[in-house]
Amino acid sequence: MNHGALPLAPAGAAEAKRDQHYRMHIDLGAISNSLSRYGLDARARSALRAFDRYCGSEQAREARIAAMREAFPPPAKGTTAEAHGRFLVLLSEVPGRDLAGQWLDDLLRTWLALHAAGCSPDLPSRVLRHLVAGAATLLAGERATLSRLESDILVALTNAGFFLCGVLAEAAHGYDLSRRREVELFDAETALPNARQLPQVIDECIDANPSAITGLLLGNIEVSAATLALDDDTRDRLHTASLTRIRDCLREADFVFRTGRSEFAIVLPGLRSPAPGAVSGRHRTSGGLCLSQRPGTLAPHARQLCRLAPSAL
Repeated sequence: MNHGALPLAPAGAAEAKRDQHYRMHIDLGAISNSLSRYGLDARARSALRAFDRYCGSEQAREARIAAMREAFPPPAKGTTAEAHGRFLVLLSEVPGRDLAGQWLDDLLRTWLALHAAGCSPDLPSRVLRHLVAGAATLLAGERATLSRLESDILVALTNAGFFLCGVLAEAAHGYDLSRRREVELFDAETALPNARQLPQVIDECIDANPSAITGLLLGNIEVSAATLALDDDTRDRLHTASLTRIRDCLREADFVFRTGRSEFAIVLPGLRSPAPGAVSGRHRTSGGLCLSQRPGTLAPHARQLCRLAPSAL
């Protein structure tokens, strides 16, 4: 990933980040292949489809969905309420959707949207328990016993609940880890990598092209007396705009980091000359270091370099 070309985080970027996480970490094929571990083989899924046919007309299904929405009202109006309603509809379709394909994709994406909005983590288990209890009541009617097929249906529906609770919990946990890593390694205002990533990127650049020079520039965004009088939010917006202009001055291969409120660092890999130049405008660099891994030389370890660079410059 080119850290120097990361876009600034736009308003409403949460959905894009969830989608990025989903595409990187959710493997629908592996999830579908785990069905047998929950007893959801072809026979069990056939029993679920039989129950779906038994449930009756579309009107009857709509009545059950309405009852489910009444039992599990959304926490608030807006996009969360819309996702909440969609989630309930998807779970009500468990018997007829074979627990795979586009339905599972829709369910996971909808759950991640709810989870990111702060939805209670036990919602899936409560809804699925409600679904199993409703199925048991519908199948038994006034009888005290169930047929073999009816028993198979309830067992399959219960196992489907365990399967889905596990899949949804794992997806939410993975999303939380991804967000935590993002908070630790990226600047919240600009979505640029922060100082924690600088040593690793320097090492990677040197190792990737040992015969070339890797440059490191450290700098400050100039702050005037008038800027110092501004409130914190306005100053942050000015710093963000300045970092955008800095990045626009760089090559695609370069990396820019926000290392402090007004401090930045630039890594310039693949240089042919030890004089990479300066960033123009009101973005002053205090100086730079040139590193190489040419035969007969030993580049300083990046972490040690990053500790010593400010005083050395």
